[in-house]
Amino acid sequence: MRKRLLLITNGFPYGNSERSFLLTEYNDLLKDFDVHTLALSWQPILDEQVDIMNAQWLLLERPSVVDALLQAGKPAVIREMWSARQLCGRNAYLKRLKAIAAYSARTALIEDKVAELCEANAIDIIYTYWCTYATLAAVRLKKRFPNIKIITRFHGYDLYDERTPENWQPFRNEIAKGCDKLCFACESGMRYFLHRWGQVWEKKSFVSYLGCRRMTRVNQNNLQRLSLVSCSNMIPLKRIDYIIKALAALPPEIQVDWHHFGDGPERARLEKVAETALGKRENLSYHFWGQVDHAKLNQIYQDIGAQLFITTSSTEGVPVTIQEALGMGIPAIGTAVGGIPELVIDNRTGYLLPADPTVEQVAHAIISYWRASKEEKRKMSDLAYACWHSVCDAEKNAQRFIRILKTIE
Repeated sequence: MRKRLLLITNGFPYGNSERSFLLTEYNDLLKDFDVHTLALSWQPILDEQVDIMNAQWLLLERPSVVDALLQAGKPAVIREMWSARQLCGRNAYLKRLKAIAAYSARTALIEDKVAELCEANAIDIIYTYWCTYATLAAVRLKKRFPNIKIITRFHGYDLYDERTPENWQPFRNEIAKGCDKLCFACESGMRYFLHRWGQVWEKKSFVSYLGCRRMTRVNQNNLQRLSLVSCSNMIPLKRIDYIIKALAALPPEIQVDWHHFGDGPERARLEKVAETALGKRENLSYHFWGQVDHAKLNQIYQDIGAQLFITTSSTEGVPVTIQEALGMGIPAIGTAVGGIPELVIDNRTGYLLPADPTVEQVAHAIISYWRASKEEKRKMSDLAYACWHSVCDAEKNAQRFIRILKTIE
């Protein structure tokens, strides 16, 4: 008999935010499980017409002060508040206390919906695609549904302390104890979690790369100019300024066309910075494309002859954008943060920068690629594609993940 699985997402199958890296895995899940999907959203989902059965969405509400206060006296919350006192001052601790109470209140607000779906559909496995309050809700429902198995996946913002305003990921030990499997998007992410929260969780932890769909390799025949691409949200932690400053530091004989894909609150400021730093340089051009559908990205990279990808982010999980570039045979420049060193092998699949590089180091990586011979560039492109094939192929990775999922007893 096929097991029934409840998949909890941050939007999928509605909208496009998760579709590009979840759809392959979802289609493979359908082959072995009866899948029900719950999409959590902070905003009303206007387009409810999706081509996926058994999917529904839940509008999240911000908990009131009363909701948070009601959580503060619960034993699990008190234990978490006690743990959160470590390595922080008074003001930071107060922020953590508020965050913990709010987190538990959000959990309480969605518990009933998750319980309703579990009961109505006789769910065997709950799979939370992100480790959030949805995971905590599932764990706390185990008292009502003791036979349900729970698996959660960690990415980046739901894993690293520094990705939160309070520098604290709430309830991680309670979640780890209640889950049957803990899935990580990269080896470094798993090492971080076990170091941070205890090696005791090692037996239930495993790595499953997300990957991306198979793409067409880019024709990189333009030897006169370097087509440099970057793709990310335009937010401070992506440090897009570093790219602009590095381009400005290049000698005039290096010809670069830089294309950035992505949007965000920093866009207007970065456009001004780019105009000031690069606008009058004859050897440089730049173009901010804004948000681009992932389905169109491969063709655009083909059209512009993308040769080299770059990210200077200060924190990451395993960027799908780098995986997509490797899958098109495009080497990458990346910082040694998160899972990037597992993809960017220095002088093989690209150039690995320090976690906090100088502008000169970023510029040097670009110059190194420019000055490489045609044969060296071809070899680097081949190695980039080989890395995608062995590590980042979404179809293979989904199949490996489901084999592990089927072993949960």
